[in-house]
Amino acid sequence: MVKDRWSGVSYAPKCKGACPKCGKKSLHHEGDSHYCTSCDNQVRRPESCKFRGYVDPDGNVTKNPKKRSARSNPAKRQTARSHKDVQFAVDVMGREQLFKTFEQAVAMAVNLAISDGRQHNVDALTSSRAGAKFLMGDAGAEEYDEDPEASVFARVTIKAEHVGRVR
Repeated sequence: MVKDRWSGVSYAPKCKGACPKCGKKSLHHEGDSHYCTSCDNQVRRPESCKFRGYVDPDGNVTKNPKKRSARSNPAKRQTARSHKDVQFAVDVMGREQLFKTFEQAVAMAVNLAISDGRQHNVDALTSSRAGAKFLMGDAGAEEYDEDPEASVFARVTIKAEHVGRVR
């Protein structure tokens, strides 16, 4: 049998910690958990275990486990981009509500569209060439230069329609 690949606990790395169920030092690292040969069961990592790596099913030991993706780790999520000269407006019951990010404005427009069944606009407002470039790149900056007094730089229309149950 090849030692770099193991089946069961034959060549699995042994843990120095004790089993949290039976108290015996008969644990093996398996994946991100432990296997106790006395209990014949998977158990949680004992607090006395200092190993913070990862052992894959092939027995390969990694000192640092795979990093979690930004989706699974909210602290590393990229925040929505904003610019000091850009705002997004949504008409909420006859009153314009301003948002710093496109994502916030779209979320409000979708919620409104779902609740009242009407179409809602997200208007991008900018007060500078830099803001226009932030929104749409060089083409946006050139478009801003053509008409810097335009009240709405860009508009997105949101319409949500309830279609019932889908099979």
